[in-house]
Amino acid sequence: MKVFDASVIILTCDRLPKLQRLMAALTEQTLRPREILVIDNGSTDGTLGWLDESEVEGLRKIEGHPMSDFAEARNRVVTMAQG
Repeated sequence: MKVFDASVIILTCDRLPKLQRLMAALTEQTLRPREILVIDNGSTDGTLGWLDESEVEGLRKIEGHPMSDFAEARNRVVTMAQG
């Protein structure tokens, strides 16, 4: 597996099936990102539990706030990215 120095940032809230498909697609790539940061803004559909159990290499889970808007959540997680 080859890794490139990039961070994939995913913002989510109550979209577990779509997040699962996206994560599966990312892990099937022959060239993978250095890290995958997922910020969850208050999901109630089991997203946080699924992320806790996930074994995706390079995954970093970040708990957001349900009242955060898209820009606030994105700006917060961008400062944490290392790629």
